[in-house]
Amino acid sequence: MPMKRLLLLPLLMLCIALPKHTFLSAQLSFGGDPKVATYGLRNAKAPFQLTVPFNKEDLLATASWNDGMMKVGEVLPAKINFFDQAESFFSHDGTLCYKLTLTARDAQGLSVAFSRFQIPEGGRFYIYTAEQHLGAFTKTSNPDGNFFATAPLRGNEITLQYEAPQGNPPATIEIDHLGYLFRLEGLALRDLSKEGSSTLCEVNVNCPEGDLTRQQQDAVVQIYGKVGKSYGYCTGTVVNNTAEDFTPYILTAAHCGGITNPLPAEDYKAWIFTFHYEKPNCQNNYQHADKMLTLSGCEMISFLATDGKSDGLLLKLTSAIPKYYGVYYAGWDRSETIGTKHIGLHHPNGDMMKVSTSSEKPIIATYADRQHKGGKEAFLNVKYQKTDNGHGVTEGGSSGSPLFNEEGLLVATLTGGASSCSNAEGSNYYGRMAYHWDKYEAVGKSVASTLDPQGGGVATKLHGKYQSTAFAVLIQPLQNVQVKTSYNENLQSVTFSWKLAERLPMEEGWKLYIWKEGATEPSAILPISKTQWQDTLEETVSGTTLYTFRYGYTPSNQATPIYFAPRRIALLSQQPSGVREFKTVEAQGKTKLTWKKPIHFQRVTNIAPEESSFKRLNDYRDGSEPYFVKPIKTLFAGSLFNGLELQHLVGKKIAAVGFVTARGSLIHHYSVFVREGIAIDDKENYAQGKDTPETYFEQSLVGAYNELEKREVLLDTPFTIKGNDLLVVGVKTNTETDFKSRALVVAERGLSCALKNGVANHIPTEAKLPYVNTNRWFPLSECFMGQDGLSATSFVLCDASSEDRFVLPDKMPYGPFPVLFPQLRGYKILKDGKEIATLEDPSAEEYTVPQSGNYTIIPLYEGYRDGASGVERVASSSKYVVYPTHFNDELNIEGVNSSAEITIYGMDGKLVKRVSLVQRGEKQTINLGSLSRGEFILVLRDAQGVDYVQHIFKY
Repeated sequence: MPMKRLLLLPLLMLCIALPKHTFLSAQLSFGGDPKVATYGLRNAKAPFQLTVPFNKEDLLATASWNDGMMKVGEVLPAKINFFDQAESFFSHDGTLCYKLTLTARDAQGLSVAFSRFQIPEGGRFYIYTAEQHLGAFTKTSNPDGNFFATAPLRGNEITLQYEAPQGNPPATIEIDHLGYLFRLEGLALRDLSKEGSSTLCEVNVNCPEGDLTRQQQDAVVQIYGKVGKSYGYCTGTVVNNTAEDFTPYILTAAHCGGITNPLPAEDYKAWIFTFHYEKPNCQNNYQHADKMLTLSGCEMISFLATDGKSDGLLLKLTSAIPKYYGVYYAGWDRSETIGTKHIGLHHPNGDMMKVSTSSEKPIIATYADRQHKGGKEAFLNVKYQKTDNGHGVTEGGSSGSPLFNEEGLLVATLTGGASSCSNAEGSNYYGRMAYHWDKYEAVGKSVASTLDPQGGGVATKLHGKYQSTAFAVLIQPLQNVQVKTSYNENLQSVTFSWKLAERLPMEEGWKLYIWKEGATEPSAILPISKTQWQDTLEETVSGTTLYTFRYGYTPSNQATPIYFAPRRIALLSQQPSGVREFKTVEAQGKTKLTWKKPIHFQRVTNIAPEESSFKRLNDYRDGSEPYFVKPIKTLFAGSLFNGLELQHLVGKKIAAVGFVTARGSLIHHYSVFVREGIAIDDKENYAQGKDTPETYFEQSLVGAYNELEKREVLLDTPFTIKGNDLLVVGVKTNTETDFKSRALVVAERGLSCALKNGVANHIPTEAKLPYVNTNRWFPLSECFMGQDGLSATSFVLCDASSEDRFVLPDKMPYGPFPVLFPQLRGYKILKDGKEIATLEDPSAEEYTVPQSGNYTIIPLYEGYRDGASGVERVASSSKYVVYPTHFNDELNIEGVNSSAEITIYGMDGKLVKRVSLVQRGEKQTINLGSLSRGEFILVLRDAQGVDYVQHIFKY
């Protein structure tokens, strides 16, 4: 295998999902949400179209020509005075705001660099897209008001927003350039085509393999850097010094910022450092990092070139690392001693942090490839071994990452090698700390004098240290959550309880925040030591209520929390289902009642059933000129859910998948699909045979559909969810079949198909646009959204068993996140409205009574009000049947073959409702939703003057 080249593999900063909407905490930002205009509309001013002086395809073709790095982005000049181009508006609370939207053709992502960024006290600045936001940035974020840079956001359109403090003191915001990202690598987590961008053999850092370096992983950072006219990525390590004063030094590889010479100081100012970019556990069942924080700007301290030296680069961050970042300052060992066991921590291919394990003593070596040769014996050649959870290797993007010895001390930084998943035991060359230290003359200061200011470079080793152990915790989503509902006197309540994590930061400023769906403020703010919370569960139009639990920390110098680790739980908030196929059978003077157990359904969707206003985002009927992308074979659109939040779905079924069709005559081939546990990648996963009927289901559809038609496809075989793993549900089209006659067009102005994965819509109602609470986007050539910008894809969830046959009901609860269905505990049987028996067996499906009469069966649920009444038949000589006697809104009447009148009386004898029946047929249905809850007497008088009397109960 050829040796890997020196490179920075691309990565786009990926988001974490917040309760209000998706955001990235970056560059010492201070949380919060951008304010919205009182009119709640998109920008009145058209986006500022940036001139793109290069072609994305050319950039992709030439990206690998660079010896130092594999480029991910290009500098896009944009000298713009923000206030000259921004539009102003007042938010709902009267704040004066300025907003500017920028768009750059074909960009996969955009970052912003400012030549002047001076925010007055009280001012707040945000950068956002429809799916992510950065900020708020304040005066504290950039105290000197000069150069300032931000992390990239996905898409070709971003919005900049400034919120002026009272009195509107002057602010200066001048854009220098944008980072134009032209690659998708590193964006894979935002894309249904892959779950992560590293290859499948890699091992997540929070697997048991990483147990020996739990502290050290808090020192590893991801670097997004400007290198001349390009942008790219590397890995680095925060390192301690003998003064132990927490100076923010970061050690990485010299080739990350130049092969033979360091970069200009202006380039380093645009570097972004991301801490804690990792999955919270060993599995790939959780989509986002939960404790991801960033800082921007650095200066070069020491540079040791790749050619002839050890490929080392020591940096110092422009700003101090806040205590609450929970960063570990790694120790080091610069001795010549070489141990046997080593661990590498890194960000391969821009993915979340991985761990590679070696139990074989490294070989002292000299790094060399076709273009470069390092210093003699200045490197260690490490081979990594297979472990229980994979075979960790290094890849592009791992460059500069640390190698730790058995003591947990950094002994080398990665330069390159030939290892890969297909060559797992290939070489991995690390520049030795012993040679970084003082073996060569460095550009700038020596590493020795910088990291050993106390001893002037004589120290051999130094152990690592946290600035504050109170924050030395990976905040994970709320664990072991128990949900208990109770129903008493028409009041439905819910109690959430959970166990405290083994380690929690009990320092002042940490709280647990709880949002209830639809709320603009937290429903509760609890001490982090709290383990229980109760709420009243009210009926909703949708029939579901979503709760989001999230830890938050408020630093002493700010008022807005920084949030971590969401946990979402959705509950049914309407009357549970009734039994199915309830029948009475007369035999030998006895009546046998039979029924089928209730089935609950939920439509998992972001769009209400009555929504009918859809728009095609890339129609270009307005005359704007489309731009084209290279056709690909298959296009996916759907929703992705984190496995940690789906444990309650074990054994539940996906019964149907819904979507909105495109052009009726041109697109006629669709496939609906469900996948659990692995990514959608037909080049890798299909070929590797990882799909099985238990993990993947696909159903093809061929036909002529109407344009923008809502479709819901009942699956031939309901898909059984295993739970505790990633779940993707959606629709795909085959471009070779459906798009032969025309090129693929991406969505206009950066808008793509919004694929929201169930984050609660905890934003003001007027904030539907310009940003909406979505966190799944895919550049589908034909994408459709509801009028508020949410995804027009859906699926139906149910708690049917494998033996159950069912049809989809016309109405069902709906919401953006799968609910916990209520637990059946038995049945209550009534005769003529009076209870005669209670069955404590939820599996019961028949009951025998000695008399004929009007029977009702009502399901009983743990902690919920009784289910809807079962269908009731009159097993007697009467020709009329009225059922169910216990009803919610609708009552069924059978046997009326002529005109009749129904009168309904309260128990006090007063007339409350009169209904005339003129329709004839086997069954008629009347709506009594206007009645209050309670008992009533129904009298049916037919044309012959015969009265039929029935006791009824409305829930």
